[in-house]
Amino acid sequence: MKNYRPSIRHGVYLGLIAVFSHLIVYAVDPEIFLSKAYGTISTVILVLAAPIVLMVLGARDCKHFFSSYSFRKAFSAAFIVGLVAALISLLYTLLFVTVIDPEMTDWLYDEKMAQEMEKLTDAGYSDEMIERSMEMASGFKKYTTGVLGSTIMHGFFLLWYALLALIIGAIQKDKKQEDLIA
Repeated sequence: MKNYRPSIRHGVYLGLIAVFSHLIVYAVDPEIFLSKAYGTISTVILVLAAPIVLMVLGARDCKHFFSSYSFRKAFSAAFIVGLVAALISLLYTLLFVTVIDPEMTDWLYDEKMAQEMEKLTDAGYSDEMIERSMEMASGFKKYTTGVLGSTIMHGFFLLWYALLALIIGAIQKDKKQEDLIA
């Protein structure tokens, strides 16, 4: 594990970026979470840019600890960044939804549902169709809010990090001698 310390460090950075970005938005105005711009910006920064950069840096910084940097080692180095970040983010999120503001996820869910209902009304859907859509969506509420929703969301992040780590591992591994000749 000593060889993967740079990955752990970069994972802590990624986790703290996620936590602090959430805390800043929450402190400024929680209604920002409902905006389309926030969704776009947070996706670009917290799901794409920051993980890719920090996972590449984690894999690169671990490389000199190994005499041969295989795909497995490169993948592990990159994935450890995501794993550490997901654990930090999950711990914070569970603390947030159980202690800091337990009503926040329900409030966000209800506000999003109201926005969706308004969109469906504006699009000309009948009251019956809107009601069926809202009933169907309410069946998924327990999977998108609270502790269960947070755990599921972080599980999806781990899958995303694994996919990124596969790509980064393939790129970062040492080339075999026969590959360099051709």
